[in-house]
Amino acid sequence: MPLDNGDPAEALKLFQLGQIAAQDSSSAAALALLHADAGLAYAHLADQRQALAALRRAEDEYAHVDADDNPEFVSFFDRGALDTNVARVLSALGRTNSKHRHDAIIRLDQALTEAPASRVRQRAFNLAWLATCTLAEGDLPNGTRIGADALDVVRDLRSTRILDHLEPLHVQARRHSTSDTDQLAHEIGLLRSAA
Repeated sequence: MPLDNGDPAEALKLFQLGQIAAQDSSSAAALALLHADAGLAYAHLADQRQALAALRRAEDEYAHVDADDNPEFVSFFDRGALDTNVARVLSALGRTNSKHRHDAIIRLDQALTEAPASRVRQRAFNLAWLATCTLAEGDLPNGTRIGADALDVVRDLRSTRILDHLEPLHVQARRHSTSDTDQLAHEIGLLRSAA
């Protein structure tokens, strides 16, 4: 996917094309997912206004989801998955805006509470972003604890994509100079270099 490969503009085009197909199929879940993904692409393009508008559309579409009528390819997209997507957008925007970071923390907490235990990858992403936002807020004890929890999950997954998503956490951990944040940064570096 172009978004995971550092090309949010190309990813946005694909999400917009997908929105047309989702509208034609009358799948509110698919449309909500694609709007949420477009929001993330906009956030990576630093377009806050469009990112937030896409999130509003995603949540509006999700309000019309009938779980019994969902196509199988979006059966994973429940409230927890939407919260995860929203939190990822807010986390990306929160790199430069503390209000979005605070909102991301709230949504990440919700997503972690609501997601089934079987969604280990989603849990890894959410923990990594929660740790990143918590450290950015200056709560170093909780941020490093959550970061260590994220690394425990990531170690079991052995996913290059998730390791790439540890970069913002790595940056935040290195920004602070305590023994705990230094240890967290060191462990992230070891995990990423071993991949």
